[in-house]
Amino acid sequence: MNKRPFMAVNWLTSSSTQNLSASQGKSEIVTGDISPAHIAGANAISTSESPLNQSNHFSIGNYVIPQWKGESLPTKDGIKLKKTIKLLFEEAIKIAKTFSTRNKTLKLTVYNEFLNFAESKNINISEISDYNQFWINFTNEHSPYASDIAKFISHYSLRAVNIYLLKLKFLSLISRQLTKSLTSSELLNPDYSISKIFKKASSTELICDSLRTNEFSWFRPSIEMSSVIEELSITLTNLGSVEFLKICNHEVPLDYELEITDSELFSHSISNRNFGLFVNDLLIFLTEWLEGHSGYYNLGGGPKCLNTLFSGDHLYSFALSHWLAQENNIGEKWNEVICPEFNGKGFLTGSYLKVCQELQLLTFLVNMAKNQSHDPVTLICQLFKQKNSKSQVDSDGQMAFFNTNETHESSIYDRIVLNLATMPKTNPHHYLLTSIQSNCEKLANNGYLFVFSNQKLFVPSHSEKVEGLLKRYKLHASINFEDLKGKGEITKHLYIFSKRVYSNKLDLFNTSAPKMQKEQCLSLNFAGQLMHFSKFELLRQEFLKFITSKETINSPLYQNEPEPGLVFDFHQDAILNGKLLSNSSESNNITHPSYFKNLTRTCVPLDQFFMVDQITGRAENFTSDLLGLSVRREQLYPYLLIVNYTNENEISLELTTSDLYKVKSEEYGHAYYQYFGLTPKVLSLNINLFREYFETTVGKQVIQLTFNGGLKKTKSKLKAMLVPKFMLNTDTVPAQHHQVLDVFSFDKERLKSCHPMELSELFNSALKSINTLALNYPWHTSCILSHFKYQLEETLNEVSSNDTGSKKINYENPFMVNDLVKLPTYPIYPGHEDLYLETKLKQRSDIHSRITHTQLEKAENGDVLRIFAEQNELLVIHGEYEILHFVSFILSSAAGTPLSAILQGLEIPKLNDIRRILEKHSEVGKGIEVIYKNTQQSLNNILIGQIFN
Repeated sequence: MNKRPFMAVNWLTSSSTQNLSASQGKSEIVTGDISPAHIAGANAISTSESPLNQSNHFSIGNYVIPQWKGESLPTKDGIKLKKTIKLLFEEAIKIAKTFSTRNKTLKLTVYNEFLNFAESKNINISEISDYNQFWINFTNEHSPYASDIAKFISHYSLRAVNIYLLKLKFLSLISRQLTKSLTSSELLNPDYSISKIFKKASSTELICDSLRTNEFSWFRPSIEMSSVIEELSITLTNLGSVEFLKICNHEVPLDYELEITDSELFSHSISNRNFGLFVNDLLIFLTEWLEGHSGYYNLGGGPKCLNTLFSGDHLYSFALSHWLAQENNIGEKWNEVICPEFNGKGFLTGSYLKVCQELQLLTFLVNMAKNQSHDPVTLICQLFKQKNSKSQVDSDGQMAFFNTNETHESSIYDRIVLNLATMPKTNPHHYLLTSIQSNCEKLANNGYLFVFSNQKLFVPSHSEKVEGLLKRYKLHASINFEDLKGKGEITKHLYIFSKRVYSNKLDLFNTSAPKMQKEQCLSLNFAGQLMHFSKFELLRQEFLKFITSKETINSPLYQNEPEPGLVFDFHQDAILNGKLLSNSSESNNITHPSYFKNLTRTCVPLDQFFMVDQITGRAENFTSDLLGLSVRREQLYPYLLIVNYTNENEISLELTTSDLYKVKSEEYGHAYYQYFGLTPKVLSLNINLFREYFETTVGKQVIQLTFNGGLKKTKSKLKAMLVPKFMLNTDTVPAQHHQVLDVFSFDKERLKSCHPMELSELFNSALKSINTLALNYPWHTSCILSHFKYQLEETLNEVSSNDTGSKKINYENPFMVNDLVKLPTYPIYPGHEDLYLETKLKQRSDIHSRITHTQLEKAENGDVLRIFAEQNELLVIHGEYEILHFVSFILSSAAGTPLSAILQGLEIPKLNDIRRILEKHSEVGKGIEVIYKNTQQSLNNILIGQIFN
C-alpha cells in the first residue's frame, strides 16, 4: 500500500491523460448483471472523440461551491473540542442539579431563565409559575414537569459551558499575544485571570457585561479536569471561529437533541460570508458615499468604535456572516471597527446570544490587534470605552453629568440593522412603521438605520402615514431585492434612514420642522438569477465599486451586468407627499428594466459635450491675458443653460445664447433659477437637438431624475445628466439624397406661398426618405427636421394667431389666388357698398400725387386705411378690417401710381366674398399644423429610437 499522504490537489489538477492512463492500468470490477446497453454505452464513450464529449469530462468545479474553503470539514482540534465539551457538559449537569441549595440570587436567575425557556417551547407551566412551586418541582423526580425541567437543565448547562469556553479562548489568545503563561488555576477560573489583565480602577479597566456576573457565569470546571483544560486552551488558540461556533451551537446540541437555535431562525443565505461583506459595505462605505467623504480620521491614532445594533429576525445568521466577513478583511488597516451588539428577545436570541457575541468580539479584537499591529489590551480598552460612552449620551447629544462607569440599557448606536423578515398577517405596514420609529429612538444624531423588510414602505393607501414618518426621519436610499431569484431568506427591500435634527426642541407646535417638499431618494436594484449563492459576491463587488466612487451619487442612471443574468442598476428617485415619484413597474417609465439597459448603454454624461461653469448673480469681470480686455463672465460662453426649479414636480431646462443672460436673470431672478455657461468640447454640435431632447418624454424623465433633491450640487448633477451619444457622430447625408429632401429647406415665406395639397405631397414623400436615412444618419436627419420644425413654428405663428388682426395672410398663395380670381369685383369709386372714402386733398392737383405707402389702423370707432404720398395724407378709406386688409395688400405693389388712377381703376370683391375666402385660408394653417406635428413626431422617434433601439 502506498504510504504517501493523499493530496486532493494532486487529484483535482491531474490531466485527463493521466486519468486515462491510470484507468487503463486497472481492471474495472462490475457487480451484478452486465446488460448489452451498458456495453454499447461504454464502447460509445470510449470511441467518441468529439469536442462535445470532451467538454462533458468530469470537473470538480461543477460539484463544489465556488469560494468554499472547507470550513465545515472536521479537524483534529475540532474533534478534541467536541469530546471536551461533552465532558464539561456532564460536569455542568451535576452542578445544575444542586441549584436548589444555592443562594437566592442564583435561584431567581435560574427561575427567570426557565420562564423564558417554557415560553419559547410553548410549555404550560400554570402550576409551577410561582417561584416556590418551581423549586419544589425542580428536585422532585416524580413531578409532571420533570422531563421539561431536565430538558431546561441540559440547555442551560450547555450554554454555561459554551460561555466558559469563549472566555477561555479569549484568555488563551490574549495571554499568548502578551507572551504570558497561564497556570491551571487561572485556566479553571478565566474571570479572575482576565480581571488581572484588565485591572479595575486602572487605565486598562474593561467594562463589559459578558465578563460580569451573569446568568451563565456560575459554571467553573473542577480541579480534576486541570489537565484537560490545559490541553483545551492550546486547542482553542488554534481553532478557527467558524468551526468553534459550529461545534458549540450546532454539532454538540444536535448530539444531545438540544436545539440552541431554532431551524426557522437560521438562514443559509444570510449566514453566508458574501452577505456579511455586503452588510459591512452598507455600514462603512455606503454611509461615506451618502455623506460625500472618504471616511473619518481618528486623531487619537487608534481606530474608531462604530457602535452597531443588530435586531429583529435571523440574528444567529447575521452574527455568523458578520464574523466571517470580519475575519475575511482582518488583514486590512481599519479606521473604524464595527462593535456589534445582537439584541434579541426570549430564550432563543436573548441574553445568551448577547453575551456570546460580546465574548466573540473580544476574541476577534485580539486577532485584529495581532494582524494590524495594535497592542491588544490598549485596543480593547479604547474601543470599549468609546462603546460605553455612547450609552452616556442621549440621542440629542446630552452627556450625563456624573460618570458612574456603568453601562446603561438605553445605549445610543451609530448604526442599527433591523431585519423584519417575518411580518404579522394583520396590518404589516403599521408594524413596519412602528418598528422603524422605536429603533430610530436609539440612533445617534449622525447614525443610520438599515431596515431589511418584506413589507413595502411606499403603499399608496398609507402615504399620509409615510409622510408623517418622513417628517421625523430622512430616507436616504432604498435597495430592492424583489427581482433577485435564489436570494434565500434575504428580504425584498432594504431602507436606509437617519434622524432629522431640529434646532428648537422646545417648539411645542413644531414650527421649526420644515414643510415636506420633494426629497431625493437613491434607488438601487439587484436583479437576476443566483444559480448558487456564491454568485452574490459578483453583485456585491459591483455595488462596492459603485458606492466607492464619489461621482456616482450624482449620476441619474447607472446599470451594469457583472455576469450574464445578473444586473445591478441605480437611479435617482424622489419622494413627495409620502409617495415615490417613479414607479419601475410602469412600462413607459425609463426606470423600467426593459429601458434601463439601453438608456445607460446609448447615453453619455453632458460634460462629454460641453464644459459647464456656473454663472452666479454677482458681477464678475475677467481680464484677457492677451489683450488686457475686461469681459463679463457670461460673455465667455457661447451658450446659456437655465435650470428652472419653480415647480418641483416638473423641473425644466432652457437652452439659449449667453447674450440673453442679463435679460433672463432680470426676468427670472436667482431664487429658483440657476444659470450655467456652456462651452462646446466638440465641433458641429447642433444646439437645437439638445432643446428637442429636453422636450421628449424620455428627456423630461431624465431631467426629473437628475435634479431631484433640491438646489444643491446642481452643477455636478448637470454634468452627469445623460444625453444620447449619437449627437457626437456627425455623419452627413450623401449629396445624392439632398434633392429628395428639398422640402425641408423651405423658409416660412415659401411655406406660406405653397399650395397645401402640394406641400403635403412633398412633405410625405420626403418624410419616408428621411425616416429611412435616419437609420444610418441619425444626427444629420435630426438636424434637418429640427431646422424645418423651427420654420414651421414661425409660419404657424403668423397664419394661425388667435387675434384676427395680427394674421399675416398671404394672398399670393395658389390656394387663395384660385378662389380670388373667380370672385366678382366692384370699383371702389364712385361707390362701393362696403367702403366709405374720405378725401384729405389740400389742392386739386393732389389727386394726381403718386402714393408711397399705406397705413392700416384698427380702432374702436372703426377700422381705417390711410393712403400717403410722402408725408401728405391723401385719402382715408373706412370699412371692415378684412376688406381694408385686402385693399392694403393690393396697394402694397402700387407704390408710385397716381391716386387718380387708383380711384378710377381699382376694383375689389365684396366683404362677404372676401370673408368666405379667408375662412378657407385657415386650411393653410391646418395643413401646416399637421405637417408640424408629423415633423415633431418623426424627430422624437429618431431621438428616442437612438436610445431604446
